[in-house]
Amino acid sequence: MEVIDRIRSISAVGQQRSLHLWMILAIVFLVISIISWIWPMEPLLSISLPDRYLSPGSVRSDGLRSWLGSDALGRDILASLIVATPYALLVGLLSAGLSAVVALLVGALVAHFREGIQLPLHSVLLAALSMVVLLYGMAYRTYLPSLDIISPLVILLLASISMIIGRYRKRLPHVQLSVDRLFLAFAEIFRAVPALLMILVIVAVCRLDHSLSLVALLVFFLWVSMARVVRAEALSVREKDYLAAGDIMGYSTIQLLWRHYAPNVLPALLVAASYAMAAAIILEATLSFLGIYTPDHPSWGAQLQGAKDNITAWWLAIFPGFMIFLVLTMAQSFADWVRSRR
Repeated sequence: MEVIDRIRSISAVGQQRSLHLWMILAIVFLVISIISWIWPMEPLLSISLPDRYLSPGSVRSDGLRSWLGSDALGRDILASLIVATPYALLVGLLSAGLSAVVALLVGALVAHFREGIQLPLHSVLLAALSMVVLLYGMAYRTYLPSLDIISPLVILLLASISMIIGRYRKRLPHVQLSVDRLFLAFAEIFRAVPALLMILVIVAVCRLDHSLSLVALLVFFLWVSMARVVRAEALSVREKDYLAAGDIMGYSTIQLLWRHYAPNVLPALLVAASYAMAAAIILEATLSFLGIYTPDHPSWGAQLQGAKDNITAWWLAIFPGFMIFLVLTMAQSFADWVRSRR
């Protein structure tokens, strides 16, 4: 009994430490974000060639002090870090939040309809035809704007196929669609593709330079792994008696999702979302560091890139890297705290 009590006390101490560390770091980043909004940083972020590569604590030509030094263009590192903080957190939180919503819906629905659903064959064919039309429209707009003669022929062909499907829809049978198998197959294919390589290619081809565009791209690559976690948790909920009671009482799928699935999978989803936030911030910094993603605001990755040109300017690598480390520590401590309370 003494050993068990000792283990419980150690676990409680670790839980409190994770909570305190997460709260402290969250307050620090909140204060930094507020400062970036209310404090004018433009004078310190303007190009000043006489102030190139000032070491930490040096005085600038305008009389102000660069507490963390300056970069190759004379911009203050501290001001750049402060301005870059809310953008990095915005990318991380939006990517993780939207991915969590998509993962909750998809993962819970896949678990709920694990035995499969029956759909009319003509609906499946029309959905596949719609995807073909969508992909062709995207390719035509991007790569084939000059081949105007092809577009009417393709549209006529797709319209003819749609009319044939609609005419014989009553003769077409229903198909048993295994949602769970389709999702697992899609997830395995998705895992086989190197996410970072695909993101690099897409960003380079599409030339994304806006934070919201990057968020949409990150959500597309982050939600699948989170949906697998939600599906695994929802499968255990699916076997509970209260879910069967909800079916007997006539609850709709949305009601079951909101009342039973969501509360029970939320702890695991929060843990996955915290890691997704850290992954999104690392990916944003990586793309900025490589120069592929060039936002119109300061970025931690872009500041790390400046350290390659002058290896003696150690502050260009240490301080942005330390900010990324603090964000990752905050995400890890939050995940540890949530996991310890399960």
